[in-house]
Amino acid sequence: MDRVMIFCDGSYLFHSLEEYGVRLHYGKLKEELSLGKKTIRALFYGSSPESKRPQQEAFHNALRHLGWDVKVYPLKEVEGKRSKEKQVDIALATDLLLYGHKDLYDIAVLITGDKDYKPAVWAVKEMGKLIKIAGFRKSVAMDLILEVGDENFIPLDDMLDRIKLKVVSKPGSG
Repeated sequence: MDRVMIFCDGSYLFHSLEEYGVRLHYGKLKEELSLGKKTIRALFYGSSPESKRPQQEAFHNALRHLGWDVKVYPLKEVEGKRSKEKQVDIALATDLLLYGHKDLYDIAVLITGDKDYKPAVWAVKEMGKLIKIAGFRKSVAMDLILEVGDENFIPLDDMLDRIKLKVVSKPGSG
């Protein structure tokens, strides 16, 4: 049976989901992206600003509880400017290549839309591995889809009803 590893660019997913106004059930996301195969690992890469560390830690613990390995890197906060992620893309790309080189997976599923991953995607293909890109149609770089081919693009839009968190309203709350 083929072995699958899932690599999630948390920042990409967070910003894409903001546009849809939904929250994900990360357990269901992992299940869907396992493609009916044996999941070796599901890795979530993110960053966290010092000011939001408690909320982020609760989220990361929830991910761990659902079977995700969480890798968090510092978010560089500059007063009066937008915060910048540091190390996340490089860490994800490094693990994607390292685990492929160590032959720990047959299929890599990369949740991202960032074309900066294109060289790493190419390298994984050169190793003889299958790589699939999972992303939202309106926020994934066409370069990535062209690199893997249409048949290896997994549109998250199509499974949103199956992977979104179902919010249950409490009695008397509306």
